[in-house]
Amino acid sequence: MLCLVDHDPWDKALHRFRWDNSALPAVTPDAKPAPFAVLLDDGTRCKYFYKALGARDDGYYGLYSCGTLDALLAKEAGDPIDRSQPVWTVKVGQVGSSNSRFSPPQTHTVITAWFAGN
Repeated sequence: MLCLVDHDPWDKALHRFRWDNSALPAVTPDAKPAPFAVLLDDGTRCKYFYKALGARDDGYYGLYSCGTLDALLAKEAGDPIDRSQPVWTVKVGQVGSSNSRFSPPQTHTVITAWFAGN
C-alpha cells in the first residue's frame, strides 16, 4: 500500500506499507469528493485538515490550511469550494476562536486540485 507522506502533494513522496494478505475493507466513494490539496491563483497552497482549524465571528470556519494564519473558509457544514461555475472559487481568510473578528475573506480561483483514490 502506498500513502502520501504527511499528506503533502508537493513533496512527491510516498510511504510504502506492508499489508498482510487479508482483504481491505470495502470503501464507498463520496458523491462529491473533496480534494486533499489545492493551488490558488496567487500561488497559495492549501492542504485539507480532518477537523476545523478555527472559526470567525462571521460564521466561517477553516477546513484547509493555507499557511500559518490563513485557511480556506466554509460556512457551517458547507463545502469551502464553490463548484457552481467551470472555474472553482474559494474564500481565504484568517481563523481563530469562534468569536474572533477578522477582515472579510478574499475570493481566489482554484488553479489545481489534487484528489486521491483507493
